[in-house]
Amino acid sequence: MDYDKARLVEVDWDTAHPSTVSVKISTLTVDKPGMLANVSAAITNADANISRAEITTREDRKALLDFIVEIQNTAHLDRVLKAVERIDGVLQTRRIRSWQETK
Repeated sequence: MDYDKARLVEVDWDTAHPSTVSVKISTLTVDKPGMLANVSAAITNADANISRAEITTREDRKALLDFIVEIQNTAHLDRVLKAVERIDGVLQTRRIRSWQETK
């Protein structure tokens, strides 16, 4: 493609004010006392803010912990997920994109 160079505008990202993105993470755990506190602490200790949480316990003694978490980038998301995965009793944790949610 041939661009009109007079119309190009130079831009810079504002790195002085880092922004965050809201992502949903879903964690399947054993349903036992302290799991919500442990998972929440792991997310917080990974420097992420929890803006929403939804907890569902199941009849099979498992719990599904869904969080909306504020992250800075994909490396930060990876750090959050790894911190949660290290918790004893966590069976699975993953990011959920809107197209993956069942209605």
